[in-house]
Amino acid sequence: MILAKCSSYYDASGLMKEMDDRERNTFEQIIHDKAANSLRCIAFAHQQISEDQYEDGKEDKTLREDCLTLLGLVGIKDPCRPGHSFEWGRCVYNNIQKFIQFQLTVNVAALVINFSRVQQSVAVGDPDYEHIGCSGSSYRAACPGANGKKPCG
Repeated sequence: MILAKCSSYYDASGLMKEMDDRERNTFEQIIHDKAANSLRCIAFAHQQISEDQYEDGKEDKTLREDCLTLLGLVGIKDPCRPGHSFEWGRCVYNNIQKFIQFQLTVNVAALVINFSRVQQSVAVGDPDYEHIGCSGSSYRAACPGANGKKPCG
């Protein structure tokens, strides 16, 4: 689980803060609430590295997995119909693997950026917080680059 590997997070104002047990429990509760509402929850995190570390071809480019910074949690409505869940799960797994390898598609990057903008305007605990999100069709309508493209292809 990504949350267990995070040692910090960004608050609603965009400031990075250390994650203590209280904040970790808050994020875990958000994940459980999304699961209770039949949403698949995906956590986005990153780790900053120096330019020297990135450009040095001799150094191992794997990231430490214990000091990630949580960017956000996204609840995705499960669009699966009976018989399609395996294929959908395989697509999600492949896309997550691409994300971990920093090969984000423009559409996924746009979704994360757009979600982050909305997230910054609403704090955890506000009544509107539970209603943040968008359906795939409304996202495709709002993002011209996403029109007509399959999410897994």
